[in-house]
Formats: sequence, structure tokens, C-alpha cells
Amino acid sequence: MLGRQNLDLAKDGKFDFFPSTMASQLNNHEEVISLLDSKLEGNFDEDQVTRACNIACWCIQEGEMSSPSMGYVVQVLERVVEVGIPPIPLYLQSHVDNLGRERDDMECSGESSLVTE
Repeated sequence: MLGRQNLDLAKDGKFDFFPSTMASQLNNHEEVISLLDSKLEGNFDEDQVTRACNIACWCIQEGEMSSPSMGYVVQVLERVVEVGIPPIPLYLQSHVDNLGRERDDMECSGESSLVTE
């Protein structure tokens, strides 16, 4: 769906972590289509993409009781059952916040980063 890695350095110098961005957009009722690789050239089913993103966010919830079983995931993807919008996992947001601080610390100390533009 992306055509790139989950972690990317945006042009403004901030980190873009796809799972966090996707979860945030879903929770804000924004389209996730804008996150797709432009090379798809519109060759996708918008409902299927949104459904896949929703269930993916449910799968990464904290605690196994909050995550769906694989059987349920299949049912969602096959449109047998509907799934609501998942909450943003706390660890995703804190992970992205920590990465932003680490980048600032590296720039101040002159250390190099594995992430390249």
C-alpha cells in the first residue's frame, strides 16, 4: 500500500511513522487514501483500503484482549462483519514523540542518523 518504509523522514525534518499517522487519520475521520503509494494510480478499492487500515490498527492494540483473533480479521476483510474505528495505541504516539526527541538530540551532538532523506 505504501511503496516505502513505515518510518520516513518528512521534508520538514520530522519523522513520519506510518502506523501512527494511519491511526490518527482514522480517529480524525480523515481519508487514509492520501497515504497510499501514488504508483497505484487509483487502482484500489477505497472501502477495502479503509477496512484493511481499520483492522490493522485493531491488530496492534495493547493487550491481547483488545486485539482481534485471526478468524475475526478474515471475517472483517471478507466483509462478513463490520469493525469500528480503533483507538490510537498509546505506545505508538509515545514512540513517535521519542523519535522526534532523539533526532533533535543527534543534531545537537553532531551524531549521524541511520535515516536518510
